[in-house]
Amino acid sequence: MERFDAFESGSTTGELHALAQEAQEYAHNPSVYAGDERYQEPDEGAAVVARDGDEYVAVPGVLVDNGNYTNHRSAVEVAILNALTNGYTDIEQLAVSRDAPRSSPLRSTTMAVTETYLADDTPVTVEEDGDMATYRHDSLLRRQPQELAPELAADAHYDVQQMQDMPRIANDAYENVLVALSRSSMRNAYNPASQYDVGAALVDTDGRIYPGNNIEPDKPDSDVNEIEKRATAHGEETAILNWRTFSEAEPAALAVASRNSGNCCGYCKQWMAEFFEPDVPILNVGDDTVAEYTYGEIDPYPFRLNPDQ
Repeated sequence: MERFDAFESGSTTGELHALAQEAQEYAHNPSVYAGDERYQEPDEGAAVVARDGDEYVAVPGVLVDNGNYTNHRSAVEVAILNALTNGYTDIEQLAVSRDAPRSSPLRSTTMAVTETYLADDTPVTVEEDGDMATYRHDSLLRRQPQELAPELAADAHYDVQQMQDMPRIANDAYENVLVALSRSSMRNAYNPASQYDVGAALVDTDGRIYPGNNIEPDKPDSDVNEIEKRATAHGEETAILNWRTFSEAEPAALAVASRNSGNCCGYCKQWMAEFFEPDVPILNVGDDTVAEYTYGEIDPYPFRLNPDQ
């Protein structure tokens, strides 16, 4: 967690917002349409308080936009996915920080994620270019924002700890560790719709490891409604978002585990196209097998808006 300052325990509203502000500095927000501000998202950071047994943990998230495709995850989505993929399943509070206002406190696609994983009475604090307000989550879902008094935004008796630092390994010993972690991450998969477990693990050039697993909404028509599909996240994607939040080093290798060691889907390959060099190893892991490729081998002709990239 070297990327973020230590999180002090105490009243969470102000401190959680400070963590969201800090996360905003690391937003990956390339200008896809240079000079056309209609398509430029504000830089955004977010942080959640999640329950870990009897303890509360603060988990940040950063806006991650793909400059070559429509892949986009708001900082709110990334913070929630980071919490879930690190084993913290109960979200108690959310804070968002942006450098410019939006027309609504949360994007409609973001609300597809928050509706799945946040309770109706979850406090949502939104700061936009210095202006701050706190809302009940369900009022945002109804598109009738209901502000809360600041003292109602959090239980002042929370004793919040920051998430533990990511484990570190030697880069020349990554394969066995990534294979084992990707298999164990399958146990965290949340997939009532597909019942297809996927676990992932990414190691960066500093030797830090970032887990991931697939996450799906508990909605029977999630494969029909495009907004509800937003709440679905793939194992490879969640590992990459986890890495992008906490690391400033480059990706060194990625392992993906599933029951049939399936190849990465096109959606996740497009995330790799944003951040991976062609020689980054990709390990496809099954119950008893490991097949090693490079990103360039599994995606030799990635889509790019600028073909010269």
